[in-house]
Amino acid sequence: MINNLSEDNLLPEQRQEVECELDVLNQTAPQINVLENELLIARLNYQETLTDNANKLKALSNRLGKCVQRARPYYELCAAQTEKLAQIQRATKRYTNAVAALHSAREELANLESTIGVCQDTDLLEEMNQAILRVCSQLI
Repeated sequence: MINNLSEDNLLPEQRQEVECELDVLNQTAPQINVLENELLIARLNYQETLTDNANKLKALSNRLGKCVQRARPYYELCAAQTEKLAQIQRATKRYTNAVAALHSAREELANLESTIGVCQDTDLLEEMNQAILRVCSQLI
């Protein structure tokens, strides 16, 4: 059985709702058309700009061909130098943090060693073992 929707099959409330929706669609159709035209114009402008710049770049490349080829290694090395400098800075920060952690762990170990000489508390010995492990892990 095929469900045919016609105006005869609709209830009065449904008919009013359909008419309201059609009115809304009819009112917004010109706005949609204007926006579609603006989109089309924007796409054409984008394509034109892209083509113009590609042509300018190609002309510039043809004019400066050998100069660009000779200068390229310099600029590639400059970019590589910048990346290496960033890597060095990250490594320096990691090293500084590791040295600070090692210094802190050694200081804690020294404090625990001085305390252990006075008393033989098992909890204190366990803390000392943990401090020794921290120092060893920082040395690795």
